[in-house]
Amino acid sequence: WGVIFGFIEFPLGSLLSAIGQQKKNTITRGVVMTLNVVLNIILIPLYSFNGAAIAAVISYALLTAMGIFWVNKFVAVDWKTLVRSFAQIAFSAIVMGLFVYFLLPYLHFTLLILLGVVIYAFLVIWMRVITIDQIRDLFKTFKKESS
Repeated sequence: WGVIFGFIEFPLGSLLSAIGQQKKNTITRGVVMTLNVVLNIILIPLYSFNGAAIAAVISYALLTAMGIFWVNKFVAVDWKTLVRSFAQIAFSAIVMGLFVYFLLPYLHFTLLILLGVVIYAFLVIWMRVITIDQIRDLFKTFKKESS
């Protein structure tokens, strides 16, 4: 679960650095690191590796929340669109995962990987998370760099 927060937070931290707010980013990371150490000292003796996992999730969640707080102070973000896109991507991933999970006993894993890619790509295009034009633009970018 902590990885989810890590993936959400990474662009937030990068954005803060890109707009010259490295100090805010560093302070945030220092606060979260301190909390993580304290939580590990408390939770590991009580819950072993599960305590470390709990500390990690709490720390990443705080890092994400603080990143959102700081980004909102400096950049106008269309959170509605962002949350909607995230929900559509998560839905696509869940549907793909369910297909792969239920077909696992019947199909070879290499075929399942290809099927998963097709299902996921179909869903994100169908829900217009990404468009065919954006995919074309991406391929054009690769063509320009290779020539």
